[in-house]
Amino acid sequence: METWLIASSTLHFLDFTNQVIYLIIFAVIGTARRPWSKEYFESVVVESILDLADSAEEAQAFASHFYYQSHDVNDTEHYIELRKLQAELNEKYQTEHNKLFPLYGTSIFWYYC
Repeated sequence: METWLIASSTLHFLDFTNQVIYLIIFAVIGTARRPWSKEYFESVVVESILDLADSAEEAQAFASHFYYQSHDVNDTEHYIELRKLQAELNEKYQTEHNKLFPLYGTSIFWYYC
């Protein structure tokens, strides 16, 4: 099961000649045990939104905000690497530490909570 960590979600409104442009600055970190790369994860996102985008370039630009980190929940080093990626994205996207953490996982981890 994937875990999606949204590192930021900031909405800016810009007005040019009475046209409103919505600029959404965000980053999504997907994690799972799968050994995917960022590039492969982006391709999955592009494939799933291609029919919704105005162009392939627009779909790719959107997908470029998606990051992937293979993650073993039993290995503490993986949490350290995830935190490093989160800090890097916080700096890159100027998120001011705004985060949303929807977590999905196998029920075995929630059984003992």
